[in-house]
Amino acid sequence: MLKKFILLLIIVCGVSSYTTFINNKQRPELFELTDNEVAVFRVTIPQNEFSQLKQRVNTGHVFNNRISIIDDLFRQVKGFVQFLSQFPYSEVYPGYNFTEILPELKINEEGFSTISVDEVMEKLNITRKGLSNIDLSNEYKSYGNYYFVIKDIVYKRNSEFNLTRITETLNKLSSNDKNKRSNIDTTSDDEIFKTKNGTLVVELNKLRPDAREATFLRSKLVCDIQNRLGIPSISANYATLYINDEYMGFYVLMDTFKLSWIEYEYGDKDTRFLYQCKETGNYLTETSSYNCINKNEEVLDHTEWNELLTSIKNAETASDIEEIFDVDLFVTQIALEYLLGSWDHFLNYGHNYYLYKPVNDKWKYLTYDFDGEFGQDIEMVYVGAIIDDVPEIMDTVNMDYPNYSFEQWTKKNHLIEILILNDKSRFNEILKNVVNEVFNPSILYPRIDELKTFIKPFVKLDKIKNDDGKYPGRLNEIIGDYTFDQWDANSEFTNIETTSLYRAYGLKYWILEKYRYVCKLLDMECDSKYINENFQYSVNEELSFSGFGVSSKKNTDNNTDDPIPTSTKSSDHTEVDSKTKETPKTITYKCIAETLGYHCCSSDNTTVYAHDSNGDWGFDFEKKEWCGITPYSEQLNENSCWSEILGYLCCSECIKVVEVDSNGKWGIENNHWCGIPTFCD
Repeated sequence: MLKKFILLLIIVCGVSSYTTFINNKQRPELFELTDNEVAVFRVTIPQNEFSQLKQRVNTGHVFNNRISIIDDLFRQVKGFVQFLSQFPYSEVYPGYNFTEILPELKINEEGFSTISVDEVMEKLNITRKGLSNIDLSNEYKSYGNYYFVIKDIVYKRNSEFNLTRITETLNKLSSNDKNKRSNIDTTSDDEIFKTKNGTLVVELNKLRPDAREATFLRSKLVCDIQNRLGIPSISANYATLYINDEYMGFYVLMDTFKLSWIEYEYGDKDTRFLYQCKETGNYLTETSSYNCINKNEEVLDHTEWNELLTSIKNAETASDIEEIFDVDLFVTQIALEYLLGSWDHFLNYGHNYYLYKPVNDKWKYLTYDFDGEFGQDIEMVYVGAIIDDVPEIMDTVNMDYPNYSFEQWTKKNHLIEILILNDKSRFNEILKNVVNEVFNPSILYPRIDELKTFIKPFVKLDKIKNDDGKYPGRLNEIIGDYTFDQWDANSEFTNIETTSLYRAYGLKYWILEKYRYVCKLLDMECDSKYINENFQYSVNEELSFSGFGVSSKKNTDNNTDDPIPTSTKSSDHTEVDSKTKETPKTITYKCIAETLGYHCCSSDNTTVYAHDSNGDWGFDFEKKEWCGITPYSEQLNENSCWSEILGYLCCSECIKVVEVDSNGKWGIENNHWCGIPTFCD
């Protein structure tokens, strides 16, 4: 067990600074002092324990396909079975006949299970060989998430040891016994300290690596937005960390909701009414009575908490809970979750929030953990882990996330229905206010530019290898990291691939697209500069996210990363681009796929695995890549290129359709208009 560290906090400059973005909202002194300065944390621990730490945290995984999920579930299930074998059933749940209700656990007279962990794991057969040949495409359609498809199969596949039944039975016992339980949190946020991709035990939890995302800006921006709106919020700034004088990198310095924060903000010392809803599936229903944890471990009476949940359950309209629940604050936070593309809070996963009741006031909804906002890793929720294994399914998913309606974005639950879905007038007015006050490019773009300039030298240093050839603070060598160029590009308009192998929308791109969508949806008077579809921005094409599945790999679907071209085409297509007209090329292809950079399938490889506007697609299992089946039936020459007579070249391949008129379909290549070949239809 690592001992507690000696921790020194050094503020680079002790002069209080002020940021105009947040205005006059008072925040903890540490964050007001570090608005324009980067704090330095120095930690000292015994060197042998530092070495042990580096070894302990060098584990990790990224699962986005069947194989990695199976490996992860094996570790997860084995840990759960080990827990079942050591749990004191009779002590925790006295009076139950476990021989009758859970015979598979073989619980003895002392109240402990006598199962063999190895024998159970052998029965479950959670191996690549045991699961990799299962066709999951049908199950995916009903579940919508590949991870949970496999998990469900694993948990239910063995009738002699059905993990789903065991889990549900224990949950039912917990629910029946909830009034007897102390509802005490066994882990304290104050004792967790994160390195770049590992954890240390210390007395202070304010540093976050935000290793999930590339920019170091998402958490900071959300805190600033909430503070600017004047709603209850934690704060975020920046810091560097040294352990035993070894530079461990650049971090987000972030506050946490805890008893001391409540006392500072509300003067409520040792409050009895601060509940953390950390586990998923907490939509303020009955299950939240025991899944949300009171942060004051001395509190044993949860009557008022349960009364709130009962009132929400029985409510039919907002007025039914208005006197005890801060509806305006909740709806404002939900509006922010929607605008920010937040999937890791109430609307989707139902977690990462607190409920707090000040003295003589209403219950308030408080959120934390913001590294998944602004379009970060959204496919983790709406697609799941099917990228490598069933790529054709990706084409069935609507991935235009910035243009999702609120109904498309949220999971339905009782509270959202009575406060928003049944009557959206209040929500829409609050949504308009948030857009006007802060969620718009004219306010957020300058803030992003300001923060980028401020942290740029620290980010550069964070990306430089040390004398051992390692990047600072990357104790876990399995998990990937982002480059400096990715930091720069993703802070702007470029969507990039994440270390989880999903997508991160460019910060400014997400803001722009969501702003446009909401302005149009609510018929708002918005900034014409940004509403204008000809607004110019640049994208780093080398780093730009290339997409999932067949069509996106071939760049034939809508690629929203493309900047608006600088050249123009007349409405009647009779003017030639200013660049000198090129001589049309005669191109000979065997199949349409060759026009897109793919090879043709061999004559004996005729199985069709996918079909799109470019014809039928097979798969070359030796080369492990897609191949084309549909023959190329036309030549792009002066005789067959329909746009030539109008003064335009034909496109060299089947590209994105930009415009359609009576002549045909038009695309853009090398910033010039071109006619899309008819076979692309």
